[in-house]
Amino acid sequence: MNKNYQENKNLELKREYTDSILKTVSAFSNYDGGRIIVGYDEVKGVIGITDFIQEKLRVESKINESIKPRPEFQIKPINIESRTLLEITIFSGQNSPYLYKGIAYQRKDTSSIPVDQTS
Repeated sequence: MNKNYQENKNLELKREYTDSILKTVSAFSNYDGGRIIVGYDEVKGVIGITDFIQEKLRVESKINESIKPRPEFQIKPINIESRTLLEITIFSGQNSPYLYKGIAYQRKDTSSIPVDQTS
C-alpha cells in the first residue's frame, strides 16, 4: 500500500521529530485540531522511524513539558510499506490559548505562525 500525503492546514509532515513540531501542536490546539505525521518526506515519501515506542515517549514528554496548558492529543503508529510512521493527532482545545514558550500559534496554510497579539 502506497500512501501519498500532502501538507495542508490540518496536516503537517516531518521527516523526523524536531522541536518545531511543538509550534504546530500549539497551533492545532488553539484552532481546529490536526495531525502531524513523523517519518514522511514530501519528496521521497515514506521514510519511517526506527523505534516507535521510544519516539512516542519522547514526543509525549516534549508536548507535556512544553505546551501550557497541556493539550489533548493521541499518538499511534501507521504501518506503510513495511515501515512505521508516527501519527500525532491534536484535538482542538477548550482551554486556549495553548502556549509554546509563552507564545500562542495558529496555522496559516501549511505554516505555524505566532498569533498576532494586536488583533
